[in-house]
Amino acid sequence: YNSFSTSLELPDNTLNFAKKHPLMDKAVPPHGNQPLLVKKDANFTQLVVERVHGLDGKPYEVLYIGTENGWLHKAVALSSGVHLIEELQVFEEAQPIKSLVLSVPKRALFIGSNTQVIQVPVANCSKYRTCSDCILAKDPYCAWTWNGSRCVRIDAYDGTS
Repeated sequence: YNSFSTSLELPDNTLNFAKKHPLMDKAVPPHGNQPLLVKKDANFTQLVVERVHGLDGKPYEVLYIGTENGWLHKAVALSSGVHLIEELQVFEEAQPIKSLVLSVPKRALFIGSNTQVIQVPVANCSKYRTCSDCILAKDPYCAWTWNGSRCVRIDAYDGTS
């Protein structure tokens, strides 16, 4: 290893790296002194959080987490911990998720890689075919209709069907 007595002796590429990747003085500890979500063999690349209100009127934080191999994890922060709602393989070929952009008016998430952009809805409630699947998903966007026929997005739910 080279030894440098001052930063003036450091190579330009080292200084440029330090400028582009500043370090904080102290680490920011996670809430509750433990990670919110741990996933084996997954490197998270992007995070978007949206606060939504469920049918119970309570606010929930919905987390959209992108990985380096193209998976999107959707989770909700509950008082008991984080509950993983779903995992989607976004791209046909595994590639890092480089950007996540939430469009509240479109109720969609735009997911970008180096080569493409995909739009996915924030909720796909119709995939839950039974009341128990709908409820156990704990997706704050979804609710089971009163007549028990289907799982719908709460923004489309009028409480009568």
